[in-house]
Amino acid sequence: MKTKLTITIVFCSFLSNLALGQDFIKTRKFLIDQDNFVRTHEGYIVTSQGLNKYFANKVAYYLSSANDLSLFKNYAILTPSSDNLFIGHNFTRKDNENYRISPFLTLGLNANYAKSIAPIFSDHKFQGGLSLNLKYTWFFKGSIRYGDKKYEFQETKTKGLTMSKKDSMDISRAYILGMIMKTMDDDSTALVKNMKYTSHLTADQKSVILKAKFAALEAGYKESFAKQQADVLDQSALTNSSHFSWISLSADIPFTPTTYSVTPAFSSAFDEKSSYPYSFNILYNNVWENHLGNFFLLTKAGFQNNNTILSKQLNKSSYLQYKSLGGIDTVKAIQLDSKDIYVGKYDNFFNPAVKLQLIYFPKFSAIFGLDFQLDKSFGSYHPLNGTIGIPFRLASSTADKPITFEVQLQMPDLRNEIISGKKFWDKAIIGVTVGLPFGSSVY
Repeated sequence: MKTKLTITIVFCSFLSNLALGQDFIKTRKFLIDQDNFVRTHEGYIVTSQGLNKYFANKVAYYLSSANDLSLFKNYAILTPSSDNLFIGHNFTRKDNENYRISPFLTLGLNANYAKSIAPIFSDHKFQGGLSLNLKYTWFFKGSIRYGDKKYEFQETKTKGLTMSKKDSMDISRAYILGMIMKTMDDDSTALVKNMKYTSHLTADQKSVILKAKFAALEAGYKESFAKQQADVLDQSALTNSSHFSWISLSADIPFTPTTYSVTPAFSSAFDEKSSYPYSFNILYNNVWENHLGNFFLLTKAGFQNNNTILSKQLNKSSYLQYKSLGGIDTVKAIQLDSKDIYVGKYDNFFNPAVKLQLIYFPKFSAIFGLDFQLDKSFGSYHPLNGTIGIPFRLASSTADKPITFEVQLQMPDLRNEIISGKKFWDKAIIGVTVGLPFGSSVY
């Protein structure tokens, strides 16, 4: 009996020490130190994690291709016009407790679902179209202007009181910190009280449960402190402008060759052609926000192993179209593993290319924007292509992870260098892309 009583007293003492002595001490100190650092340094208006969150919200305005950045752990991009699905995962680390964003690796899977996924559910042959996408991204320091010059005080009136914008943000952050501290007190008390319903567990089991609960809550407090600071910046008039940029190296490497069914002419027999359409690129991206709205600028340079099918130089037909246009090898055509038949001279070639893209979301509307793209290829295949798009930011279950839906007018070979003799609307393509971020943030 004495032994049992002693264990009970020791465990209750342990709970008391855990709740009070270990009452989120490290987290309280971490948040207070962050607040003190920002408040006592003229060059700062939010904590590093708050700034990360603020820029993540800006970057989340646009996600339409594998070239774009997502600051969430997972994301997916669907492009129905090219039967393509991209799924990416960001592998990250944090350099220090200030949560500055470190360079990170994105591992992605590019799949042409008509060639690589649909055959799984049919009796057709796997035709390739499945590749590994690797991207490594380095970040430059972001900046916020809240005065005439970067980090210069600017007078503003708040409720009749004249104060600097930095002072106004310091007051808001102190209020946020105070509310989080109160939540810590309430959670700590509630956790220990609720342990009375776990009398069937051993002392060790209860200790493990408490530690896990405390750890989860601590992560939530830090996330809340950053998010609320970012929300104040985003919803107030404290900032004049902001800028964030990054540079990436990317590679897209096919797992297997992609195969095509090609015939030089309707009067010729079919032949199987294959290609490894690998590509390597360097990308430099900028995001600005000012009184006009949000701007994204993407520049890209690289090369790929291209062919006359990917570059849309061959005519694509279905079996019925091939037969109606006088195709003679109809027996082979109906037995093909692919539903697509390509007519013309097939060729593989090396293709350097550059791209410039500008996206704009006006200040009066965070729902829709404008997208302008130009890309130029060099070598034997050297068209100038253009794209005009209208991206829409659709609400998701969480406001900081909007879904990007974009309608595009794709205009290949603007100068009629490759596909001559065709009118503009005969070459133009209406396309749609959908970008979906999910999972937790990477910072």
